[in-house]
Amino acid sequence: MNTKRPVVATRDHRVQYVRRYMNPALRIIWEDIISPIFDAIQILTTPAETLPERRIWWYLTGPLSFFPIHAAGPHRGPDVSRLVVSSYVTTLQSLYATSTQLPRKRPDNHLKLLAIGQPETPGQGDLPSAEVEVKEVVRAVLRAGGSEEATTYLIGSDATVGRVSSSLESCTWVHFACHGLQHPTDGIKSAFALHDGLLQLDAIASKRITNGQFAFLSVCQAAAGLKEMQGEAMHLAAGLQFVGFGSVIATLWSICDEDAPVIAQRVYQHLFRDGVARADASDAATALNHAVLALREDRKIG
Repeated sequence: MNTKRPVVATRDHRVQYVRRYMNPALRIIWEDIISPIFDAIQILTTPAETLPERRIWWYLTGPLSFFPIHAAGPHRGPDVSRLVVSSYVTTLQSLYATSTQLPRKRPDNHLKLLAIGQPETPGQGDLPSAEVEVKEVVRAVLRAGGSEEATTYLIGSDATVGRVSSSLESCTWVHFACHGLQHPTDGIKSAFALHDGLLQLDAIASKRITNGQFAFLSVCQAAAGLKEMQGEAMHLAAGLQFVGFGSVIATLWSICDEDAPVIAQRVYQHLFRDGVARADASDAATALNHAVLALREDRKIG
């Protein structure tokens, strides 16, 4: 079984789309935009023997905002993800706010994790790996020195709209493993699909989370925008950042259910390599980059 979060097309259709449309477009983006930029700022276009550490924040507008710039590259050669660590900026103000807030390592600001998993959601396809993923995240926190008292996980029927909404206000890190629904015309109506209904972006945006640091949205299309509002950040990832989570990992496309726990485990392994007390949410982009490159190597992709 090759379950997606969510299934939006057959695998053959996705492969055909990538080969016929996406890959040629990404090669043009590389040749006309990325390669000249890298030449100007002196980034080598041959990968080093070590994993990339240099960081770039992309602020995309118009149709370009729908493309995975980190995957752009020449026909034969390394793509952007093998050369630099990429982050995407929703607004210039969000970049400024993040740079002034992170890292946040005050002794009185201990990591408080909220993890949500929905393996079976009424009205949605099953995500068998969601529970495995959440439990692995919780184990990673506890192994790194986190406390059980500061760790909340809501799985299945426990993950109601009310409980998740109220728990968001007190956590510092949050992890969603569930269906994400991008509204086709009104981004503020995009939502997380929970046990008893939808937690919509407008409800999340009404909150102000003072200690938020990091959000991991292991859901499909959590950072996908609307064609009618090109360049306008109106999606789940932007909503979490708006309410106070300065660093957000999210998806532009569908993800394989079976791959999600692998990526999550590697991301948290990197973030907690020196223990929870020294975890730095601003290092999330590097953690994700390294995790995806490792998965691609395991799957012999690229």
